Amino acid sequence: MSKPLPEAWQSQYEVIKNLNREWVTIDDNNRYVPYIDKSMAEVPVVGVILEVSRYSSNKLLVCTPANSAVLIEKKISSYHQEEACVLLDVDSLKTVYQKDKILISVFQSKKKFENVGIWAVQSKTTSALHSANLSYKRDISILQDFFTSAILTLLIFYAVLINQYPRIYKNLYSLTRVFSFKVREDNSRIRLINEAHIMFLIQHCFLVAFLFIMLVSTTDLIQVEVPYLDFQPTTYVRYMLLWGQVSLLVLAAIWLKYIIVMLFGTLFKLRQLRVLYMLDYMRMSLIYSAFLFVLLIIIFAGIGYYNNYYFNLIIYLFILLASLRVIVLYFRLFRSASFRNIYLFSYICVAEVIPLLIGLEILVI
Repeated sequence: MSKPLPEAWQSQYEVIKNLNREWVTIDDNNRYVPYIDKSMAEVPVVGVILEVSRYSSNKLLVCTPANSAVLIEKKISSYHQEEACVLLDVDSLKTVYQKDKILISVFQSKKKFENVGIWAVQSKTTSALHSANLSYKRDISILQDFFTSAILTLLIFYAVLINQYPRIYKNLYSLTRVFSFKVREDNSRIRLINEAHIMFLIQHCFLVAFLFIMLVSTTDLIQVEVPYLDFQPTTYVRYMLLWGQVSLLVLAAIWLKYIIVMLFGTLFKLRQLRVLYMLDYMRMSLIYSAFLFVLLIIIFAGIGYYNNYYFNLIIYLFILLASLRVIVLYFRLFRSASFRNIYLFSYICVAEVIPLLIGLEILVI
């Protein structure tokens, strides 16, 4: 929507940002989604998620039709029986609520949203004082800076690996090998631990850590409390440090999984399948994480990170892909096993199902 600033305010203020194009509303699942039309608003509420640091030293002008309420962080700030406009100081909001993002919304029982307007404005007097030497402060978002740096690093990593190990890259990222129920490798010729596979594993750890940090920072489904790790960094440097720390934890978890797989493979007398399982597991993990990486870039850079609904979908998609991996691995190993019994099912439970359930219990609320 491109609703103009009311004439009564045009002589005093100028628009910094028309926020009517960034409205969110509540759908039938009680989730905040981008507002497109009235049919989407199951609850008669529209608003914006205000990034307060971006509009520091400015004002927020909210105009409403009659019988409307202005809400701040889901609590009524004011109610107006007549058509009215409310001017909010952005810096005061940050001081009171101690948040980087604040939800400003309007409740209108009759859904007369065409008469609602929200703008970030600044005083024309203040603007005139600086007109001779006007400078704009770059919109600083620590998460955006980390996002940009991380994807550039990961893309460089991808480019180096593709050029350095082209044949292994084609083997590991083969969709036909991933989704086929047939075993295509000769078990005697597979070497899991070599230079190329370790390099792909390191890149994979950085990628998984990046995905995890971004989802923790943008969704409300994951709650993490790990000693000595701060999952709410306040500076760019701390984000990069957290990335390195989480990458090390992911690497340790994968090596632990490798040890468990080898031990239980011996215990269940599935020695021939241990290496095949780890190779297929690595293939699927690399392809799934690459797919989620592309999807995250599209959502964060394209749609915007103000709405966690789309990031929640990535988590559900990860669960779906992990479940699919369990099914594919079981049937693939089942066909290649020299005997078919409960050992194979127990092996899959130990290697895949139990770690997945533990992860969901600990991380996803």
